[in-house]
Amino acid sequence: MSRNAHEPTIGERYINPEGQIFEVIAIDDVGETVELQYEDGTVEELDFDDWYSMRPKSVDATDGWDESLGVSDDDSY
Repeated sequence: MSRNAHEPTIGERYINPEGQIFEVIAIDDVGETVELQYEDGTVEELDFDDWYSMRPKSVDATDGWDESLGVSDDDSY
């Protein structure tokens, strides 16, 4: 499968063709998988072929995203 310009990047947010917004939380180059977390907290793992077939689009940070995941400003590193 030909890879496109939509390389997954940890910490970046994307939208899939169904309109769901998610963040890439892990990439396993050895296992060739991408781990996603949706706004509702659901975690999903895709293999690279599924990632590139999905053709997600990068999006800006969503208001309320951190609050929906239970993260506050006090949780900074």
